Amino acid sequence: MEEKKYCQGDVCVDDIVKDLETDIYSFRYYFREIMQTDFRLWRVELRITEAKRLMNENPSITLEQLASLTGFNHRANFYRQFQKITGETPSYYKKRL
Repeated sequence: MEEKKYCQGDVCVDDIVKDLETDIYSFRYYFREIMQTDFRLWRVELRITEAKRLMNENPSITLEQLASLTGFNHRANFYRQFQKITGETPSYYKKRL
């Protein structure tokens, strides 16, 4: 979390499990039972929170830069996920700053 590894592109779950030195079953159990969410959704929410922080600090940042800095491979996916999580588009969010 502190290293913001969740912003490192789409790292596969197997690599994350290996880095954490655990097994896939414990990993999935933790997110399903303890966090009560799916890992991918949790990671997207962290990325969108980071994108909002970056926009607040630097309102002139482009959507392409935000997508790249927060681990999204495509601007369209970033845009779609931002709207899904926040209920508004990234462009609208930026205008309100």
